[in-house]
This record gives sequence, structure tokens and C-alpha cells, in this order.
Amino acid sequence: MATEKELRNMFGLALLHPNYDNKIWQTALKKDRNLLYNLGCEEARKLYSMHKKVAGYIHKKKSFMRFRLSRKGVLYSDIRLEYPIERNLLIHFHKRFPLFYVVIQSGMITWWISPQGSISKKRKGVEKVVKELEKRANNNIVQDMEFDEDWWPEYYASQFIKQRKNLKLMRKQMPKYLLEEGSEEARIYLRSKSLKEFL
Repeated sequence: MATEKELRNMFGLALLHPNYDNKIWQTALKKDRNLLYNLGCEEARKLYSMHKKVAGYIHKKKSFMRFRLSRKGVLYSDIRLEYPIERNLLIHFHKRFPLFYVVIQSGMITWWISPQGSISKKRKGVEKVVKELEKRANNNIVQDMEFDEDWWPEYYASQFIKQRKNLKLMRKQMPKYLLEEGSEEARIYLRSKSLKEFL
């Protein structure tokens, strides 16, 4: 039989899907691990389908999510999420921008991760949370720079994400109004460079 850890490694994101049913999970725990690994039973196929949908959604948000930068060095975004993946996104962007507070508002709840890696949430709007965090933020990188509106888009564009080079994926995943010629999103997307290209 499969262990809880093995099942989470295979289908852990299925727990975030709205159609997740704990009965399926408990039944899958009684199945042979090789049967589950090869999707040889109905439970494995259902869990894999949910896991795959959530994983694809996380991948899309990691690739295309946009942030604003406050003057005190807080990155923040207000988005609507189909799945409760706030923790996944915060951990990902914390690894990419470890010196910043990263803040995400989803619905009525605002989540954030500190530079030390601790995750918190409050039932407050993102702007109010950002103002509170700015009192704690001590980001010398931002404070020592002349704040320019073009600074963050240019920095964002310099961070190479290979998915941004996939124009077919871009047209499929991004809203059409963001792909209009001359839009900020389209300009940043197409300017995205590897380090060698950027230099």
C-alpha cells in the first residue's frame, strides 16, 4: 500500500481542487503504490486529473503574474485565484525575490511572506497591509536607489523566464486585452531576456 507521503508526492495538489473528495484519497491509500504510480486505478486517475489542473494553474500564475513595487520595497498584487494556491505562489516568489515582502490579495484575504520566509494573512485590503508592512520593511536596495516608474518593469523584464518566449502559450494564457500592441504587458513579455541577452 502507498503511504500518505508517497500519495502527496504523486497527487498532493489534488487537495487544492474544489472537486477533491477525501473518500477517494482514503481509498487510494489502500491501493498498491505501483498501481497508483502507473494510474492503474480509477482513484489514481481522478487524483492525477485534479493534481494536473492545479499544477498547470500554478505554472501559469508563476509565469505571468504581475507585481507592483512600493517605495519601501514591498511587492504586491491583487488577483483572483481559481484555486487556493496563495502559499505556493508566495513561496515561489520569495525564492525569486528573497529581500522583499511579497503580498498577494485574493478575494477578501491578503497574504504575505516576509524576507525571513514566514507566511501570514489578514482579512484586509492589500493597500492597508502594504502600508503596515512598509513600517517593517528595511530594503536598502530600494531605499538607496532613485525611485523611477520604469525601474521595476525593467527589472522584471530582466528576469529570464523561458515561458515568456513561448508566444503560443502567451496568446493562450493571457487575456486578449493585455496582448494589444503597445500594452505594458506585451512590451515586458517581449523584452524578457536571458542574462547574456540583457547584458
